[in-house]
Amino acid sequence: CRDWGRNVVAATNAGHFDMVLTADRTEQGGGPSTAHSAWARGFASYLTAWRAAGTKVLVLRATPAPGPRSVPAANCVARHGYDYTACAGDRSDWVRPDPLADAAHSLGGKGIDVVDLTDWFCAFRCPAVIGGVLVYRDGLHLTATFARTLASALEPYVQQELPKDPPAHK
Repeated sequence: CRDWGRNVVAATNAGHFDMVLTADRTEQGGGPSTAHSAWARGFASYLTAWRAAGTKVLVLRATPAPGPRSVPAANCVARHGYDYTACAGDRSDWVRPDPLADAAHSLGGKGIDVVDLTDWFCAFRCPAVIGGVLVYRDGLHLTATFARTLASALEPYVQQELPKDPPAHK
């Protein structure tokens, strides 16, 4: 993973990108741990390298996830028909610690921002279906349809990070 991460940082810093949008899903239960701290330190090194190169970074906080319990239509939602509450979970269980977002927050300052869309998924409970759209295709991944519904929520953050007068590309 470290080699891959270093290659990504080198490629994005050499590519003259206007912004890097990054996210990660590290499956950790409970609160901060030694592993969480190690992940956060590793992520901080990448974020610092991007900032040092003048690359703006937008970190998308990990989305809530039911984890190993599968929530796709073929399973829970299909078994319970229109009783979507049977497939919901508590926010405290589905919104897990995110070492990437924590690293970005700890670095703070110019050039690194965090977008947290968890409120678009959960209030006190995290449903498996929102607005008639199935949220999860499995225990970790969003459906493409639900991901598209988040575009309008993410767009203002992306627009804020992009240059107002982009340079003409040759």
